[in-house]
Amino acid sequence: MEPGSDRLRALVDTGSGSRSLVAAGNLADGDWHHVALTRSDESVVLYIDGAAVATAENLAGSTSAGAQRGVYVGQRPDGVNPLVGAVGEVYLYDRALSAEDVAALASDNGAAEGGQVLHLALEELIRGLPR
Repeated sequence: MEPGSDRLRALVDTGSGSRSLVAAGNLADGDWHHVALTRSDESVVLYIDGAAVATAENLAGSTSAGAQRGVYVGQRPDGVNPLVGAVGEVYLYDRALSAEDVAALASDNGAAEGGQVLHLALEELIRGLPR
């Protein structure tokens, strides 16, 4: 989320190039929203609540091998505009999810079949912390 801009921005940077995808609209409406970013051989796609909202051509290079910045959820790599809100869960797959996979995740809140390498159930972690 970019404060005052009513948009969500996703960035993929391989070191040799980058793609920025923007979803217009006010998502700071008090409701939970499902956000997914996929990267296939052909494209990078940003989804909100199961629907593709922005697409860009894929770029050369790896986002994992020798990555300088890593994966950020809820803020830009430079720390500007951190998310004011909550992240419930984060999944990471070793394959690009299909549009159908993303739609199922958004509606069922369950993991897609095959390729899951990380699941952070942040809501459970937050609940377990003393207040």
